[in-house]
Amino acid sequence: KAAAAKKRRRATGDDDDAAPATGPRTSDQLRAVIGVERATHFRVVKLLWQYIKKHELQNPNKKSEIVCDAKLRAVFAADTITSFAMSKMIGQHLSKTADGAWRADVVPLEKLPSK
Repeated sequence: KAAAAKKRRRATGDDDDAAPATGPRTSDQLRAVIGVERATHFRVVKLLWQYIKKHELQNPNKKSEIVCDAKLRAVFAADTITSFAMSKMIGQHLSKTADGAWRADVVPLEKLPSK
């Protein structure tokens, strides 16, 4: 029974808070949304979707579009973003080096072109 409950928790994501702090470091902007300092790309996507659904930020007419609130605007620098673009842009908010330093190819948020 315990194994089945653990498998069910893993499938539903109920044990995310208990997950160890592994993976790349998250940026301050992303950390404000998902609440964790270290996470893999997969976990970041999962936590972002939890945030989006909790705050009802999906466009009801076009489910693949997310309407950004203030916290998501700080992460993605856009008023709306598609789920596919969101997944691609997450990499800009994850460190890739062993010492936690930011990659050289990451463009700081303030240097992104404004729309």
